[in-house]
Amino acid sequence: MALLNHREREELLGGLRGVPLRFLPALATTALLVLSGDLAGLWALSWVALVPLCFACRGAGAPGALLLSVVSLGLAGFLQSFWLLDVEGVNPALVWLWVGILPALAFAAIELPTCRSVPWPLRPLLLAALATGCWYLLPHDARFLIPFGGLIDSELVRFAYPDLGLAVMAGLFTGIAWLSAEMFYNPRQRERTGWPGIAMVVVLLVAVGADWLGSSVKPQPVGVKDITRIHIVPGDSDLVGRTESLAPPGDSALAIWNLEVDNAEQQIDWVARAGEFSLRRQANLILLLHGGHDVRAYFYVGSARPVTQHVWRDGDTEALVIEGSNGALLEGVGRLRVFPGLDSPEHWASMWDLELYLAVAEPAHPAQARYWLREQRRGALVRGSRQVSVWKGRAVAIDGIGRVIASSDGEAVTALLPAGEERGQPLGRARLTVIERILAMGAPMFMAMLLLLTPVRWAKWRYRARRQAGLTIAIEEVADDETTLSKEQTETITRRLEK
Repeated sequence: MALLNHREREELLGGLRGVPLRFLPALATTALLVLSGDLAGLWALSWVALVPLCFACRGAGAPGALLLSVVSLGLAGFLQSFWLLDVEGVNPALVWLWVGILPALAFAAIELPTCRSVPWPLRPLLLAALATGCWYLLPHDARFLIPFGGLIDSELVRFAYPDLGLAVMAGLFTGIAWLSAEMFYNPRQRERTGWPGIAMVVVLLVAVGADWLGSSVKPQPVGVKDITRIHIVPGDSDLVGRTESLAPPGDSALAIWNLEVDNAEQQIDWVARAGEFSLRRQANLILLLHGGHDVRAYFYVGSARPVTQHVWRDGDTEALVIEGSNGALLEGVGRLRVFPGLDSPEHWASMWDLELYLAVAEPAHPAQARYWLREQRRGALVRGSRQVSVWKGRAVAIDGIGRVIASSDGEAVTALLPAGEERGQPLGRARLTVIERILAMGAPMFMAMLLLLTPVRWAKWRYRARRQAGLTIAIEEVADDETTLSKEQTETITRRLEK
């Protein structure tokens, strides 16, 4: 710092003087992120979650913006995912470190002296691009903490999910929040009042209310063609009796049993009981058994023996595919896929497909279950397929536009899933992630370039100062009782001469 002159130190570190007061809005962002996340589920607050942090970082300088955003985002990540301490195979400290540091680099970069010379309407766009790259660089274990994922419930932005990834969504909302701060106050244009920024915040608050109220309206059915009826019976108590209460004899609906077994004897017993039920009731039945390191699936079509069965070992992700013509009893289903987990390989799906996802692990916290649910809904929305997701104590049926049609917390339910309206695309396809990947590669290099250009900018100032040293003039004020200039006019002339 000793090598910097007063002007350079002031430009780089001058904003640190106001950092203690700036922590108040920064911590307000922490509270809003926690409330809008999976822990509390107030997803509509995502619209304004980053606005206080942008107001705090605006004008704080690069070190101040870095400190404020690291504390705000890191603390929000910890409060939303403290339950990671109970999850095996995850390092919580690294997750919280990444969530705090990577997105904060974008806020620090936009406050570098080089970026301050960028026209203010372009700064939100620049921050949106940098933030998108930084959010995308988060490791897989930390990506569930990317904000705005809860907007899958939003009627205003839900249909942008098939074309935009989560990181792009987060980057766009970061840019919108920064635009509010830029419109509120810009030190380089003091004549601008704060009313445009206040109006921008009011618009976002109106979006919060409208989005929340809009989601509470019961949606209309997406369609009535090719409806598939599914009986979901989780748990291991009186499966036969609960299924019989839902399905009359000869019912062509698909029943799903999900069980955990401890040994081979239990496995053989349940395979026999499922076959006896399917034969006696002439029912379509999928029996899912998981225990130890194996997951087994059995498909019955009104017979004592399964027509199809499959075993998944540790690490297997290949789907069990059952064509609708196999038994010709699955109403409205072109293809049935069964996956041994909540993640699936990249694949296409048609409007008539039905996909079944099975999570063997139990969620460590209700917030993790909410994250699983919104990711399953996002997958159904992007692929345009109907799906049923099952994990211990919970099962949900989701239609082709990502809406939960039926949900079970242990009780048996029946879901009516209509076929989708249009064909989607594979989740993870390049069309969804190409922008994110480009920005993820370009954002670190661009931020490094901005950092390196800062001393170049200072060197340019020093060079100009030395060149103009011989042109320095002295201004002496001489009293003149006969002048016709006002005090304001005199000050204007003096400022022009100083320049």
